[in-house]
Amino acid sequence: MPAIPSHALSTCKDMDDSPVVNHRLVSLDEGHYRRQIQHFEYYWGLQKGELHLSSPLNHIELRSDMVDKLKRREWTFMPTQETLKSMQEMALYNMTADPHSRRDCRKEFPNEEHEYDVVPLWMLKRDRPALYVNSGKNVKAFPAPYKRFPRIKSRAHPFFVAFMSSAQLDGCAAMIFSDKKARSLSDSVGRIVTCWMNEPPASFLIGPDVWKVHRHPLSDDGHAAKPALRSSRVGNMAEGSLWLESGAEGGMGYDASDLRAWIDVVARQRESDVSVWEPTWLDQEAAQDEELARYRQLAVRDAEDALHPQTTMNGGGVLFGHGVDRSGYSSNNWAMRTYRTCLWADDPWVHIKVRPL
Repeated sequence: MPAIPSHALSTCKDMDDSPVVNHRLVSLDEGHYRRQIQHFEYYWGLQKGELHLSSPLNHIELRSDMVDKLKRREWTFMPTQETLKSMQEMALYNMTADPHSRRDCRKEFPNEEHEYDVVPLWMLKRDRPALYVNSGKNVKAFPAPYKRFPRIKSRAHPFFVAFMSSAQLDGCAAMIFSDKKARSLSDSVGRIVTCWMNEPPASFLIGPDVWKVHRHPLSDDGHAAKPALRSSRVGNMAEGSLWLESGAEGGMGYDASDLRAWIDVVARQRESDVSVWEPTWLDQEAAQDEELARYRQLAVRDAEDALHPQTTMNGGGVLFGHGVDRSGYSSNNWAMRTYRTCLWADDPWVHIKVRPL
């Protein structure tokens, strides 16, 4: 039987009883799990900021009863073996490729209909309902165990589908199928998802010019200062070991005259009268500074979360993978997660009335 539209299957013989739902495949808080999104962007060959979970490629049209059963892991769907083979080749390539030579998943797997294999899960063990397929001419019933069930087709992107189905299979395949079949199903998508685990390079996550616009000329992100401090001798720190020469790799071109000039400017500012800033000064500056304008659009951190002493289940923004994104931490979050120290109280639990589960 040829592949059928994804909305053409249901447990209801009269499919009008189960409306079509545009179901999101990967549903994450894009703020909390920003780093996970960046893992996807890097290993899928995209640029930072290009992937949005609201994309139509992260959605599939299903009947409402099939959405409910998908959420309960009664069934899932996954890319065909032919597609999985191509995905695996691309995943392995991007895993070791130079950031500028990564393959783009949109070109490798264009925006077109893709076929997916239907995999019954808990519905094989529980109520074992019949599945009905509307071919356009008639409705055909497939009783459990759903042999020769047709593939479904959708414009949902295979990479979103693989991430979704991997989580589904990892959660229950071993309890439903034989060890051999469970491993075969889980590994077929799992070996692709595993290629997206390593933290992307800093040049992608932060960029080559990190903080240069908003930092003092003599400061750096640590890459320049740390080697200099590491090579210096305790108690006899020569100037050359602490201040990198101009043009040194990773440095900003330190020079003592720059420091003296900066100190002179600060001294003159102290001697001058206090200036009166216009109420609109921040708006005017943001109009000329794109980075500042974007920063002003960020959501204010939740004060309750910032003060709460408990570390969250995932404070690093990664659902599946390595690396920690601390950019969203408040000072107290950072201290608690890094040193298990609360900054605002010796015993914060005295002040916390409701403890999270």
